[in-house]
Amino acid sequence: MSAKLKAIKRVKLQAVVDEITISVNETFSGLSAGDASSIAINNFAIKALVAAGFGAKLVSGKAAFGVNRGKNGVIDYGFSKIEDTANYVADSPIRNFHGHAWIDIKNLDVIVDFTLLSMEAGMLADNEKRGIVDSDYQLTNKVIVPKSENKTFARLYDHYDIGYHYSRTDNGTQLVLEAIKWINSFDTFSDYLAQVRLVPTAK
Repeated sequence: MSAKLKAIKRVKLQAVVDEITISVNETFSGLSAGDASSIAINNFAIKALVAAGFGAKLVSGKAAFGVNRGKNGVIDYGFSKIEDTANYVADSPIRNFHGHAWIDIKNLDVIVDFTLLSMEAGMLADNEKRGIVDSDYQLTNKVIVPKSENKTFARLYDHYDIGYHYSRTDNGTQLVLEAIKWINSFDTFSDYLAQVRLVPTAK
């Protein structure tokens, strides 16, 4: 694909993502960050991307996000001890998934990750639970991340960079497929949310 055509398709992608963002915010608004797993959110969004003609694929692995330059400035999924990185939803195949899932659009060299919309709120809630006084969040909440911006984990963890790290692995792939099959078995997404007992957090 030529650079010009890729640029045109990225503009179209942004327009579609903007539309999907409205649905994601409406569907997951008020839900706790731990309950709204990366599998559920990005699987919910990927259908619209595929319908719009994008070769989108849900992949999984480890991920980390440098949100500030403090000692607690890295949010990671799959690197820390299991109890700190669990992406679980009630009693479901998602419950034992320790990592992160995101959308890969290979021919446009981009990652699409709708969990970035709620990451700041999730960080603040988690810090409050742990007694950490740190509300500094410098990462943008853009959903489309060019792969050229994908940094190494060391750049975030050891050098306190602000940015993104995504590392696809084979571990958890089968579990992600089982989770998607389970989610898609419900007649509506509302039925799925009711089953896993995702309830609005207290204001």
